[in-house]
Amino acid sequence: MKLRSILTYCFRDIMRASLIFVGIYVLVILLLAVLSLITEGHTYLNGGYEIAAGITMFVVGICSVREYLRLAIQNGVGRNTTFFAMILSLICACAVLAVLGELISTLGETLTENNDRVSFSSLYALIYSGLYGVMQVGAAPGTVLSHVQSIGLVFVTLAGLYLCGSFLSLLFYRLKKVFKVILAIALPFIICWIIPVALIRVGGAIGAEATISILASPGLMMLCMLAGAVVMAILCWLLIFRAPIKAVK
Repeated sequence: MKLRSILTYCFRDIMRASLIFVGIYVLVILLLAVLSLITEGHTYLNGGYEIAAGITMFVVGICSVREYLRLAIQNGVGRNTTFFAMILSLICACAVLAVLGELISTLGETLTENNDRVSFSSLYALIYSGLYGVMQVGAAPGTVLSHVQSIGLVFVTLAGLYLCGSFLSLLFYRLKKVFKVILAIALPFIICWIIPVALIRVGGAIGAEATISILASPGLMMLCMLAGAVVMAILCWLLIFRAPIKAVK
């Protein structure tokens, strides 16, 4: 019963944020498309949904995990149960966002196929597939396999970003005030410089051919992103039991 209650709350909360994002995104792209037609300009909407959804899930991950823990502890729900409910809700939300994104991208590509002023495509098509593809190694555009690969890539990316946000939020709970300030100041530097350099070093360590093979394969990219999401989930699970969160009085 406790699992059902906290699962229902987490699911509704994440889905509410996800659907609000989708609604705002659709309104924005419609506005941009109309402005392009009126002003005779050109609007590029390639990969915009996936990037915006990733940022949204990262922020939701930062904000939601502590709220869930406080509410659960206040109502006598264990941290293990809360974490399990959060993961199940996250899986559902990411699946919905990935499918909606693919539907929006497919519809946008169809409507703007012969339009010179508005360009629309999914991030998968931009990187892997068809005429837009930089690498052109993905499945043929419009096939079932291309849609499945696109949905899978978006799904694992959104899940990983949400868990990354949750990890940072829980990490701040464990740090003392001085280290919280230091981490907050250093975080942009870490994201913009240390992480890219580390990825380049890792790519150099495993070899250029292996790195290109991973980047050029949607399947291998999904596996790498999934592995990253699993690592973030394990770190979140460990921090949840160490976070000094108390029920709201």
